[in-house]
Amino acid sequence: MIRAVFFDFDDTLFDDKYCRRCCLEALRKWHPDLESIDIDILEKTHEQLLQSNYGRVLSGELSNADAIMSRMFGLFGSAGIALSMEQARIAADLYNEH
Repeated sequence: MIRAVFFDFDDTLFDDKYCRRCCLEALRKWHPDLESIDIDILEKTHEQLLQSNYGRVLSGELSNADAIMSRMFGLFGSAGIALSMEQARIAADLYNEH
């Protein structure tokens, strides 16, 4: 029997914004060309990319790993930075570590 259900209305139980900013800052340090992009812009772009594939991940059409790779290509691409597949994997791993 279920006794309790927790809901997290973004940043109430888990500070998603802080975590995302830490991850984005790690990416900025890893790739100096990204440092010139304002963190608020990176955060907004990341959120848009996250939302653009959210339904596909929930439906199983897109794996979480593929969605993360897509976000890395999109995030860096929005700054005019073309990543190789290997660089995108490194960026995704770095993001996930932080």
